Amino acid sequence: MHRNRRIGFVVVVVAAVGTAGCSLALFDEPPGGDAGDTADDDGADVDVGDTDGADGDADADADVDADADVSPTCGNGTVEGEEECDDGNHTDGDGCDGDCSWTCSADEHCRDDEDCNGEEICQLATHTCAAGTPEPDGTECELLEGGTGTCRGGLCASEDCGDGEVQEPEECDDGNDDNTDGCLTNCLEAYCGDGNVWASEEECDDGNDVDTDDCPTTCEEAYCGDGYVWAGEEECDDGNDVNDDGCDDDCSWSCSEDVHCDDGEPCNGAESCALATHTCRDGTEPGDGTPCATTLVPVGICRGGSCASASCGDGLVTEPEECDDTNLDNTDACLNNCRNASCGDGFVWDDHEACDGDPDRSCATGCGSTGVQSCVGCVWEACRPPAEICNGLDDDCEAGVDNGFDIGAPCDGPDGDLCADGRRACDGPTATRCEDPGPDLLEICDNSDNDCDGVTDEGNPGGGAACYDGPGDTRGRGECRDGTLTCVAGGMLSCVGSVLPQAEVCNGLDDDCDDDTDDGFNVGAACDGPDGDLCPDGRRVCNGPSATRCEDPGPDLVEICNTLDDDCDTRIDEGLCCRVDGGLTTQSLYGIFGSAADNIWAVGAGGQILHTGGPGGAWLVARAYDPSLFHLQDVWCSSGGGMWAVGDEHTILVHGGTYVFNPISVDAGTPFFRAVFGAAGTTFPLAAAGVATGGAWYSARTVSPWTAETLPAGTTALNDLWGTGSMDLWAAADDGRLVHRGPGGVYANHFLPAGATNDVLALWGSGSSNIWAVGWGGGIWHWDGTSWTAVASPTTSNITDVWGSSPLDVWAVPAMTGRLIHYDGTAWNLVSTGIGEQIMAIWVLDRNNLWLAGRNGGIYRYRP
Repeated sequence: MHRNRRIGFVVVVVAAVGTAGCSLALFDEPPGGDAGDTADDDGADVDVGDTDGADGDADADADVDADADVSPTCGNGTVEGEEECDDGNHTDGDGCDGDCSWTCSADEHCRDDEDCNGEEICQLATHTCAAGTPEPDGTECELLEGGTGTCRGGLCASEDCGDGEVQEPEECDDGNDDNTDGCLTNCLEAYCGDGNVWASEEECDDGNDVDTDDCPTTCEEAYCGDGYVWAGEEECDDGNDVNDDGCDDDCSWSCSEDVHCDDGEPCNGAESCALATHTCRDGTEPGDGTPCATTLVPVGICRGGSCASASCGDGLVTEPEECDDTNLDNTDACLNNCRNASCGDGFVWDDHEACDGDPDRSCATGCGSTGVQSCVGCVWEACRPPAEICNGLDDDCEAGVDNGFDIGAPCDGPDGDLCADGRRACDGPTATRCEDPGPDLLEICDNSDNDCDGVTDEGNPGGGAACYDGPGDTRGRGECRDGTLTCVAGGMLSCVGSVLPQAEVCNGLDDDCDDDTDDGFNVGAACDGPDGDLCPDGRRVCNGPSATRCEDPGPDLVEICNTLDDDCDTRIDEGLCCRVDGGLTTQSLYGIFGSAADNIWAVGAGGQILHTGGPGGAWLVARAYDPSLFHLQDVWCSSGGGMWAVGDEHTILVHGGTYVFNPISVDAGTPFFRAVFGAAGTTFPLAAAGVATGGAWYSARTVSPWTAETLPAGTTALNDLWGTGSMDLWAAADDGRLVHRGPGGVYANHFLPAGATNDVLALWGSGSSNIWAVGWGGGIWHWDGTSWTAVASPTTSNITDVWGSSPLDVWAVPAMTGRLIHYDGTAWNLVSTGIGEQIMAIWVLDRNNLWLAGRNGGIYRYRP
């Protein structure tokens, strides 16, 4: 029995197109003839005629406004107006559907009504639906018609499905799990649209109601001429092979622009394309005598609808005329433009041509159907029969009536038996149905297959009474059940289906009928299942007859910012960017540095200083924000407790203990300092760099005095410092310059490669031959001990700070909200932190601990 889904008409319309975050910024068709011209039709409504569906009853007419539902620009590859997306095609299901809306944006958009094929999800990165993982056979499920069943082959089936006997609510039961025959694994009869290809009946079956993909609702593979427009492959499909009727036999428009209809003859009017029907229409002829020009007649006048020389019609043949018979008859040897008649001139020459450029026309075939003739070489070709359809006629003049449709073949109709006592008959133009008017053949207990279902004596004719063959004290206990008196081979009645005591297996049942379920399998013990966490929040359940598995249906325990190991993997807050300062301030923090996780300093606006080092490593205010004070720009500290901070108004502060900060006096010629840096364990522990004419670099071997260094000529503002000691100290400068203090205290300018003039804003290195510089416009440069080279950057935003834990773990701060960039030893890549505050500074303790200072006063600990 073949259950067809009802196929409706298809209308195709084509419109003509004429938690807060971390980030940082340092500063705020070729032309065709007109042989297919039709009457003028500029209307926006298209009358789509009757289109027979697969079941023969889906005829309908529809007027469609070409601008009604889909944006005129949908399909041009650019998202415009109210479009959600535009991938340049009209294919449904690829993430962006044919109406320029997402295929899905939530999991429920992908769900079907079948429990056993798994939970479909929406992949938000691509807006496409992903299939779920089918449930194991035997899993409990809800039947589509109501009631409880079990999963079988990815479909929800009744408990008796698969036993070879058809029982309510089953439609069939062939005892196998093959979904390509006429009986599905849920014991429902196969039908077009069930998502399984019925090998003997269907070419395809994608399980949807879309007629514009490669498998329409006929379950025949899409092809030009099937009457459905295959999205991305066809412009149109009117179901015939007639050209110039709006949709040509290659499923392209007959025309889509006026130029496709222009025949190059000005005197028969300007042909145009009726976009509503995609057919050519004639122009209005200008009057005789109207000036005209063509390639053959550069200067002429219109005569009888053709451009001719001014002397054409006087009976004398003069250049550029080929003939001149004085008349306007275009059916003789001389045309009205004084050119000789020839095949291809668009006029039928009497007694010489049967046609000339005429559009295809209908014709009567030798088998009585209506075919198509084409004009080729000014002669009508033989009449081409149409494709065969199922209608009781010989349409294609080949192999007789309804060839290819197996009309009259034995079949089983929609009756109560499976006997092939019916015959196949037409059911619309492309399908057949089984006509089976005979009475149902019912099974009787006679050891014969009366109803032709391949099973003898099914339905237990003559039986039905309860029976039990096991020990009396087990009857009705556990899984032990009565059987049914059943008709068996030869018409004998036997007790069939009783369940007797069995050895206990792990299945949630009392198999040995002793009132103890799954004894010996430790079912219900705590365990950790195959979920996203490592926490033992599951319980052991049966996994086959002799084993158990851990079932953990609860939600995955995921890590959150709470300094706890939420997912039980022995790591705390991994993969998170957690705010740790407790909201001490909302003012901008410009610098952060530490010597250990419990000794970190942050400085910022209004002389503000924050420090972690108290009980439990909590952050506290070491110096409160004062809007009347200068801004502190950078901070450096040592493991011994020393801390230096620099900022506006040539300020240098040193930590004197118990959060007392002593100023150090320097030359007022430096308006403000931007950076401070020390190299622990050397004789040059501290240096500060800032802005002044010619740059400014102050150094101190002790806390004081601080002395100004003499820098190379042309040095501008200095933005950052890094080095390995007093004889290997680098400064980042403006205009593509880096200043290096080398052996002997000699200063030298280094310039960015290829003449780049980017301001260098920050420096960090793992050693004297591995230094990174970052700066304006997303620039990244690397020093290998010999030269500076430019490195590919993932951003064009200014990069204002850089720090790392090793040569293979370097982090930098671009001026983008919630973003960092990371170097993993191979390339730099953007990394999202998941928060919305701009990052102003970064300090890296190790590859698993990054400390970030934000524009809105946030301090974050990031564990990648």
